[in-house]
Amino acid sequence: MFDSPTRDFFSRLRDRARGSSDTSLYFNPREAQGAISTDTLAWVASVFFALACNQPVWHLALQGRSLSQPATWGFALSLAVVLTTTHFILLGLVLHRAFAKLLLAVLLVATAFAVHGLQTPPAHLDPAALHRLAGLGLDGLRGSFTQAMGADVLFYAVLPLLVLWRVRLARPAWPRALALRGANLLVALLLCAGSLLATSRDFEILRRDDPAPITPATEVDAALAGQGFAVLDAAGVGTLLQAPVSDLQPWLAHWDRLPADAYLRDGGRYRRRRHGCFIVEGETVTPVPQRPHWQPVEYNALHGGLERHFEPIEPALLAHPLWQRWLVALAARASALKGARRWFAEAHPFRIDTTDGIGRPTPEGAHRDGVDLVAVTLVAREGIKGAETRVFAAQGREGQRFTLSEPWSTLLLDDARVVHESTPIQPLDPAGGGYRDTLVLTLRAGGFQGP
Repeated sequence: MFDSPTRDFFSRLRDRARGSSDTSLYFNPREAQGAISTDTLAWVASVFFALACNQPVWHLALQGRSLSQPATWGFALSLAVVLTTTHFILLGLVLHRAFAKLLLAVLLVATAFAVHGLQTPPAHLDPAALHRLAGLGLDGLRGSFTQAMGADVLFYAVLPLLVLWRVRLARPAWPRALALRGANLLVALLLCAGSLLATSRDFEILRRDDPAPITPATEVDAALAGQGFAVLDAAGVGTLLQAPVSDLQPWLAHWDRLPADAYLRDGGRYRRRRHGCFIVEGETVTPVPQRPHWQPVEYNALHGGLERHFEPIEPALLAHPLWQRWLVALAARASALKGARRWFAEAHPFRIDTTDGIGRPTPEGAHRDGVDLVAVTLVAREGIKGAETRVFAAQGREGQRFTLSEPWSTLLLDDARVVHESTPIQPLDPAGGGYRDTLVLTLRAGGFQGP
């Protein structure tokens, strides 16, 4: 019925559908010659992701190390192996020839935008981040596409996609493909484990919480002017208050009576808070009638543009003699930084708990507040892990990470020069829960923020 060439065509088609590894079954002999296995593609992609797309990891790992030391290069090699093999293991568990190129294309595009976001400034991919992205809209996304983002998309997505488009994947029989995948996964696991064991002490350093870089109270103004932030320990706070911090103990009970935040747009139930406004001029503090808290979307993409009406701070806390003294002390720092003037202050007592299993001190991500000075005071920290503070230059890549652990220690920020965030908290004991209490005070010249 069919001539010989036609029968050969259908014979090759049938054998190819069955997954034969015989290269003579390819319609175009050149295709067989230039094809690579899916495992090879996964290894190449893993190397790219590990070496090119993990700058924050490399920066943190090699920070403070001398490149002239052989130990540094040994650790860098071990880290490269760990990152590469980890990526391969994750890809190897899901990658299949039928959709390998499509999946890698999606990952490359997502990685390009993630790399850009991690550089300016670091952020977390969590439900809140997705809410922020969805809230931008087309106009917001178009406005956020900068020249720097275009360069990142070109290097991390467009160029790799052009290479990926040219790749031809081999079609080995499934038993052979399964055996090769298992062998590659085993090799990856052994290499990863061996590298971790060989440099376990170095990797342990990466997991350690860094202590807060304490600034003496007498040097706070200079630190704010020089680097854009300063951290006071409890003794330093006592120096500014001219009173022992033990006198602040009556404040603690007020955090036990904070009402729930009804405005969380990420669906969480983990935040409780109150709100109050004041005008500080010299030594005089004037309470302002209760008003809504408002921020522009440029500073708070999650909750910006929304008038949020919170319960007022309890009168007993406002009447405490150190409350006014703390506001005056912070206003003096703002005046030293920006020049003496009238300051419009907003106070936010917060409790972040683990009601949902995880609590987010900054659900809006790394951000600025649109003010002149921000003060974050740790009031209490009970039964939790996490809440690492991260401060980064608003223009540039310089930054520090540390954890506030001492009650009444305070982070001061020049909001015009730095962005900040705190990582989520989790309970030390899942059955017991935990919380983190803070007092956030912002000072702004010229008036309160409003629509």
